[in-house]
Amino acid sequence: MQRGKRLERSHRPLTNRKPDYRLSKPRPTTSSRRSARLQEITRGKAPKNVEKQHQQLPSPSSSASQKRQKRKRPLSHDPCLDEQTPSTRPRASPKSCEQVAEHPDDPVAHWVVTTFWPKVFGKEGFRMNQGNSTKRKGVSIHNSDRMERLAMNGIYMRASALMQRTSKDLCSSFLEGDRTPSQCPCYPPEQVPNILERIQDLGEGRLQRDITPWVVPSAENLFFSGETTLDNIGEEIQADWTRCATMGGTRPKPDYTAGLLRTAFTKEEIGKLENYSSLERPFLFTPNLCFPFLICEAKTGQVGIDIADRQNIHSASIAVGAIIELYKAAFGTTYPDRMNELNGQVLAFSVSHNNTVVNLYGHYAVLSDDSTRTPNFYRYGIAMSSLTMYDGAERYKAYNFVRNVYEKFAPEHRKRIKDAVASLPALAERTGPTFAASDLALEDTTSQQNSQVAGSQDDGVFRAPSEPASVAKIRQMEEENKKLQEQVAKLIELLSAASHQASPADRAT
Repeated sequence: MQRGKRLERSHRPLTNRKPDYRLSKPRPTTSSRRSARLQEITRGKAPKNVEKQHQQLPSPSSSASQKRQKRKRPLSHDPCLDEQTPSTRPRASPKSCEQVAEHPDDPVAHWVVTTFWPKVFGKEGFRMNQGNSTKRKGVSIHNSDRMERLAMNGIYMRASALMQRTSKDLCSSFLEGDRTPSQCPCYPPEQVPNILERIQDLGEGRLQRDITPWVVPSAENLFFSGETTLDNIGEEIQADWTRCATMGGTRPKPDYTAGLLRTAFTKEEIGKLENYSSLERPFLFTPNLCFPFLICEAKTGQVGIDIADRQNIHSASIAVGAIIELYKAAFGTTYPDRMNELNGQVLAFSVSHNNTVVNLYGHYAVLSDDSTRTPNFYRYGIAMSSLTMYDGAERYKAYNFVRNVYEKFAPEHRKRIKDAVASLPALAERTGPTFAASDLALEDTTSQQNSQVAGSQDDGVFRAPSEPASVAKIRQMEEENKKLQEQVAKLIELLSAASHQASPADRAT
């Protein structure tokens, strides 16, 4: 019997068990009343008494189940995906409703006021901040900071209406000619199209080695080949301009520079220029090159040629400014009309190129009308030619232009400088060291100024390498200093002898 009672008790129906309200309670769903409520809030039509809208749901009748419901921890949920139940949602005040109405599209303000995220949060098209545009702003290929620094120094990458008409005609005449390079660096000219195609994706080293020499021919190579009689033109390849001040940019180091050699001036003229020159008024830009007039930069790609244009206008403006300062020192106060000769006159040229395009520019200065004659520097676009298009019809336009600059502009450039140097005041001979201020500037350690580089072997006999130029300059300065000390010692001896020969009364006074 007991066993039967146990079976009956085990198979007793579950109707008498207490209901589990955790299972019977329906899950909260999106309420149409709540959606309408939020719409009224955003439209500003919310009633004054908002507390009536948030009534509690009816609780279970059993007190034990109420206690369990209080002790039960609410299930965690994602506030961005599920809404809080009306029983646990904080009551909103009229002031909070006004704050939500003021910022209907701000999810953070909505969450601060109501402690839950808006329905539209996370949907496509919702923007966190409608005031800021989500479009990516375009990036300029030119560095605006560098352009501003150049403009602060009076350098502008554009033309001026005050450019002289004679300079424009001169630049156009330099484009005439049908000469072609007799030979390229290490390949015949008919292989130029193949070389251009091969170096398209290569670096600047190949571009400068294979293309630059026939875009901008070497002045010294032309002289050595007997194609020109101008032996006063020198050149530098990737040499730092250590003896001049910069103008809002880094220290220039052009890929190719053509200027005048020291041999273009007499010994007296060199002495005047050394006494006159300084970092702000240079005449030697490198240890071997004076007053450059042609500058070339070679870069790869379209962005690279824009960088080359900016570097060229900085370097060319320094070269033009050197001529302006020389004329100021020679004719600034005595012959002011001579300064007007340089106003708007092209004084330097630049070439920028990559593997497809060549840009030719003329650089000049426009002087102010006041007594200071402060210059502003501009550039004039002479021509832009293609190395690959039109079946190579424009391929050698830059070559002819540079050849005309060597043969026609360089002699006038030298004459202009020599006229100004002749008007410089002759200074008295110095008793101390005779080095100029420009020689004290930072020099390239690899420079070979005033030194003859001899081979290490001559007729099978070993020869010691020549002495570096820096060591020779230091030795020269030491000798000058020694002579100066000897002169000071002699002067002291003369003063002491004169004091001994004077009378006692004179010595007392």
